[in-house]
Amino acid sequence: MAMEISNNYSNYASGYTNAAETDNTTRKTAADELSYLSEKYSGFTFVAANYQQGMRYGTMATTNIAISPQFLKKMADNPELEKEYESYFGGMQKLDQENIRTHEAKGRRMVAQGWAIDKNGGISRWGVSEPTNKRHYGQEMTDYANKIREQKSEKKREQEKLEEKRQLSREEKKKLQEELDKADKDNAGVMGLHMDLKA
Repeated sequence: MAMEISNNYSNYASGYTNAAETDNTTRKTAADELSYLSEKYSGFTFVAANYQQGMRYGTMATTNIAISPQFLKKMADNPELEKEYESYFGGMQKLDQENIRTHEAKGRRMVAQGWAIDKNGGISRWGVSEPTNKRHYGQEMTDYANKIREQKSEKKREQEKLEEKRQLSREEKKKLQEELDKADKDNAGVMGLHMDLKA
């Protein structure tokens, strides 16, 4: 896939390419800069392109960097700028490897990823991942949290049932007390009548 993009680039880059011959130490065009970077850095796929969302290039075996042709020309013209951006490439490679591990820990697999450097030198990153069938630590934590939530919910339901029984028990006690009070009143009236009869 990278070869296709690079081959397509050759037509696109012709507008940025200077027809003058260049030697190995002087790069005058975007195409020269792209060739220089591709030869210097193994494990990288460089493409000259103005990155757009959804664009994929390179392989998962390499660190993929799309550099705007305008910015490639700036790098070719300015050795200090070139050196500054070359210093970022190692970090990009490490971040790609870290990104793969992070996604694997979450139960996902990286399908594609890469970097883009726009015409102003802004750096952005993109990636595409998909879920794997393997259970992962995050899923185990989610399952455990769901189990705890269910246990708490069950305990709450049991407490509500117990409180309902207590409430019924209070109401029954109150009703029983009312009946006892009524019985006491009735007995007091009968006792009073019984005392009157004796007098």
